[in-house]
Amino acid sequence: MRGRAYFASEFEYPGFWQGNGLVEVSVYVDGLGGCMVLLHDHDQHENTSVTNAIETVCHKVKTEVVETLELPTVGGFIRPRAENTLWVHFSEADKMYSKVGFHDRVQFVAPNWRYIAQPWLDELSSQYGVEPGLQQKPVMLEERA
Repeated sequence: MRGRAYFASEFEYPGFWQGNGLVEVSVYVDGLGGCMVLLHDHDQHENTSVTNAIETVCHKVKTEVVETLELPTVGGFIRPRAENTLWVHFSEADKMYSKVGFHDRVQFVAPNWRYIAQPWLDELSSQYGVEPGLQQKPVMLEERA
């Protein structure tokens, strides 16, 4: 199986102070045991953004979603592992996809972001069966004002 294995339009995560935030979560699999989590940030939070709470968001998605998936493979079923999961963040504010990496990919320590160029988005779309495909959305300067 290749394609989207999980979707939630409003996945709730805890804020740092009061109230919770919401993020759209899609989990894609490549049919070989690989997993890509797409966090689509619609800026639906009362106090803590997805970017500021990325460690908490990823840990919650890992434990409540990724670790519960059983992915069919040639030899049966496999569960994805956090250290083998690709984390991608899409920001509505920036209109850009970023790969989110961690110094410790199991405990989600020391996050870093790298913008993803369109050629790699095309590769990811193909590998994980993303339809209609991931597309960077160019931002006009007047849209940022």
